[in-house]
Amino acid sequence: MTAWTALSGREGADDERAATDCECEVFGIFADVCALFARNPADADLGDHGHVSVEEYLFTYLRTLDASGDRLPPAFLATLQRAVSHYGVRGLDPSEALRESLFRIFKAHQRVDEQVGPILTLLDQYLERALRGRERPACDFRALLDRMIGATQHLCPSVNDLARDVRYRLFELPVLERARDAVFASARADLDHLASDPSGPTASSAWTGWSSARSRSPRC
Repeated sequence: MTAWTALSGREGADDERAATDCECEVFGIFADVCALFARNPADADLGDHGHVSVEEYLFTYLRTLDASGDRLPPAFLATLQRAVSHYGVRGLDPSEALRESLFRIFKAHQRVDEQVGPILTLLDQYLERALRGRERPACDFRALLDRMIGATQHLCPSVNDLARDVRYRLFELPVLERARDAVFASARADLDHLASDPSGPTASSAWTGWSSARSRSPRC
C-alpha cells in the first residue's frame, strides 16, 4: 500500500496538508479492507440473500468470481469496488489484476493486528492536531470515520472505540457546545433585561425564559 510507505517517510516534512491527506488515504484503505471482513450482521442495504455478514458475501463472490458477482447486492459490490480501487483496479470484471488485488486484500487482512497500532497512533495524532486548530484534510473526515466505525465494530474494538471518540470530540461535541452557548446567551440577555427593569412588564416572561433555558441546555 503506497500510502503506508509515503506516510512512514513523512517525518520532518513541512507539507502538513499533504501528510494529513495521506493519513486519510491510510484510514480509507484500512476501513475498506476491514469492511469486507465484517462479521456483524449485514445491514438492510445488502438485502436478504441468506447471508448473515459481509464476510459471507465476500466468500460467495470468490466462489463465483467469473460471474462478476451478478447475484450479489449492489451495496456489497460497491464496498468491494472501493477496496480493490486502492490497488489500481477500476472494475470487477474478471482479470489478473482483480485476482491480484483480492490476494493482496487477504494478505492485508491477515496482518490486521500489525496495523492496529499505527492506526491508533494516527488517530491520536490527528485528534491532537485538530483540537489545536491545525489544518484539516480536504477529505470528508466524518464520513471516513463513519466507515471506519462501521467496519471495525467487531473486528477491531480498540480502533472502533477511538474512532468514535474522535468523531464525538471533533464533530458532535462542537454542535452540543454551540447549542449550549446559544441557549445561555439568550438566557443572559433575558436576565440583563430583567436587571435593568425588575418590575417591568416583561419581568415575568424573562424569568420564564431563563428557567426554560436551564431545562433545555445540553449536558456536555
